[in-house]
Amino acid sequence: MAQGIGSVLGGPFAALIHEHTGSWVPVFGIIITMDILTAVLALFVLKPMRRSWFTAGRPALAPA
Repeated sequence: MAQGIGSVLGGPFAALIHEHTGSWVPVFGIIITMDILTAVLALFVLKPMRRSWFTAGRPALAPA
């Protein structure tokens, strides 16, 4: 879902930022910031959630 939204809105949004600033540097800055935010969220939010899920004794998913 996120890839679909990103592919539809990402290009026009990047072009809009480029049009207003006259440079691609702000576009890449925003992308780098979003990548870092994603990594931080994965480490500090998803990783503890995943650890608690597996240590809570959840049964493994059986193949269908």
